[in-house]
Amino acid sequence: MKKCFLIAAVILIGGLVSSVVFAGGNSEYRKYQLSRITPDTSLTYEYKSFQNLDAVLDEVLKIPAAANRWTGSKLPNHEEARQEAYSKISKYVAKYPRESQLYILRSYYAPTDEMSIKDLNKAINLDPTNDIAYVNLADVKYNIFRKKNQIYVSDRDRHVQACQNDKGYYNRLNNSQELKNILSLYDKAVKIRPDNTENMLLRSSIKWAMCNTDEAKAEIMKSLSTSHQ
Repeated sequence: MKKCFLIAAVILIGGLVSSVVFAGGNSEYRKYQLSRITPDTSLTYEYKSFQNLDAVLDEVLKIPAAANRWTGSKLPNHEEARQEAYSKISKYVAKYPRESQLYILRSYYAPTDEMSIKDLNKAINLDPTNDIAYVNLADVKYNIFRKKNQIYVSDRDRHVQACQNDKGYYNRLNNSQELKNILSLYDKAVKIRPDNTENMLLRSSIKWAMCNTDEAKAEIMKSLSTSHQ
């Protein structure tokens, strides 16, 4: 989260993807475009009809950056701020349990990955057309995967060499069902919003992680082409 969570994408077009570090209107259908709801990230949200969103945003935008469980974990008073933010958003979830955006928002402040995943799955069930929920869910699951597995995505040259020369490394990543499931989440996000180049870049990072370097490079070039259309 992701992903939760932009996410800073480091792209080496001369070579391949180097890494992607993941740190998801009113009744008249007014759209809000926010920096991933919290001020410390940069992924755009577009909110659909929710006549009580103004009140929620007034509260949410006061939440300090330290509250975010991924990007604020090393800041002072992180845990206290996170708990307060989670409690505050949970009150809105209880009041408006059918609003998928609130579950996405709360996932940023959940105390565990499992609780973030639960909120993001709920958001998807409520609104299967919200690409941000799929992206953030992929973010969380990819972070879990990286905690459990040795993968050199932050070291471009080492990753490329391991993919090419270490059959065990290649097979472990290329055949990983976990990574395939994560990739499918990005596939859904891109299908929902094919014009969103950020989603395409994030999907390329998983292809890169799976040692599919040619596919990753093609995805990057396609995203650049799309962004200039």
